[in-house]
Amino acid sequence: MKILKFSLPNCVPCKVLSKQMEDLDLSNFEVQEVNLFNDTVLGFEYKIKNVPILVILDGEKEVERVKNIAQLKEFLNK
Repeated sequence: MKILKFSLPNCVPCKVLSKQMEDLDLSNFEVQEVNLFNDTVLGFEYKIKNVPILVILDGEKEVERVKNIAQLKEFLNK
């Protein structure tokens, strides 16, 4: 599975989420950082309107979207 982590460089909530994610066991996931300044195409493809947002993929299929650490922990505990 893969996590697309959409963010912007000066986004404080994005930095907080990144720091919180360091404490989680995400070894079963490939985490890809997506800077929306540099990758507008991917942001458009996933219709990203706000950051931070994590899009969780199983293969090419989107299975979940989470916007904070509590939602991510809930997804991981399913």
